[in-house]
Amino acid sequence: MRREAALMMAVISMLLGVTPMVMPSVGGDRLRPLLVIMQIPQAVAQEKKCVEDWERMVVRVTGKGVAPFARFQVRAQAKIMAAEAGRAMAYGRLCDCIAGVRVNSGITVKDGLPDPQRLAKFCEAFIQGARIVGEEVELDAEAATGVVTLEIPLQGEQGLGGQLPPNLRPTSPQPLPSQETRRDPPSSPATSVIDGLILDAQGLPAQPTLYPQVLAEGGRVVYDWHGVDPEHRMLVGRVTNTVEKAAALLKKQGAVQPLVRKVARMEGPGTYVISAGDAKTVISADLESPFLRKSRVVFVLGF
Repeated sequence: MRREAALMMAVISMLLGVTPMVMPSVGGDRLRPLLVIMQIPQAVAQEKKCVEDWERMVVRVTGKGVAPFARFQVRAQAKIMAAEAGRAMAYGRLCDCIAGVRVNSGITVKDGLPDPQRLAKFCEAFIQGARIVGEEVELDAEAATGVVTLEIPLQGEQGLGGQLPPNLRPTSPQPLPSQETRRDPPSSPATSVIDGLILDAQGLPAQPTLYPQVLAEGGRVVYDWHGVDPEHRMLVGRVTNTVEKAAALLKKQGAVQPLVRKVARMEGPGTYVISAGDAKTVISADLESPFLRKSRVVFVLGF
């Protein structure tokens, strides 16, 4: 376990530029798999470093480590070291990946933690919640290749949103307008009660963010992270690329009659502005069947 931790932190530090290539904390023979990785940058440079899956609200990365059989006395040892090197590279890539996740319309994680030492410390704490979802060792005539895939949630207490330092989290509670005047739903609801919201931002400069905001023209908040019940905040920020996929995501939450509205314009990559009329419709519908605080909201982006 100590060896894995040393390997992992050495790679993370190297990717962040915190320490030089020489890593004295990892001694002699144990350094060999990392040296092998660094000798084959072409093998990993062409692969996508990470996948931000905003439909499932997870970040996924894959790391590879190669251990040539010629460097080891037995092949079993090469397989073990290849797997360790794959895990180390995956953890390092995860840190590199989350640094680029957009927090809100203004900043990414890396922008909010410009000091490399602070970013390295945040990554060290954050990646402890990563889950190995795939691990295998591929063999050929000359070497063993460890392929490890990690996943971690974007939201939730154990996810990226829950681990962000205070300076990167929303600070000013802004209750939703619909919560200010909420009343009990009628005893005999209408046959087609709106129970979700799909906001179509295709063609606009929108980007996935951890803390999106929906405003009415004039600046009134219609939907944001503060207005969502804590147990549903893991779903804040969901993004897909078609209205049909958005409806399918909402259906998994029990929403069968979502309201679909076109976003009028953007005030930054993660701040959506809708017309005053659409805002009134959304708020009125939410009074009849509260869906905003359950985060039954999906954004459709043109990607």
